Amino acid sequence: MQTVERQAITAQRNGNEEASRLAMSKVIQTEKILPQLEAQVKQAEQYVNASKDKLNRERMKLEAYKTDMQNMKDMAEIKEALEAISKVNNDLTIDSARSQFEQAKNAVHGHNLKQQALAELSENPQERL
Repeated sequence: MQTVERQAITAQRNGNEEASRLAMSKVIQTEKILPQLEAQVKQAEQYVNASKDKLNRERMKLEAYKTDMQNMKDMAEIKEALEAISKVNNDLTIDSARSQFEQAKNAVHGHNLKQQALAELSENPQERL
């Protein structure tokens, strides 16, 4: 714009009024358009800022989804580990119960043998014949 103004001044000094008027009319037209252009630039800046904000919100959502997905994967791994621990625990419980059952069975069998032996000892040997 300053260049056009200088052209107008130079043309006027050289006595070329037509060129001076033409240059000044360009300056005036440019000055009339500047507020519109400034408004458009401000509107474009607002649009860019709004787009940046939206992009940041979307990025944050994406990060939250990634975190949630990782948490779900971690929870699945924990669940598998707990299932394995539960299975081992159940196996140990079954083994423990089996061991207790064997002990009880042996105790009953021992008791029966003892009772049978006592019964045999209390019998009269003469009656057996």
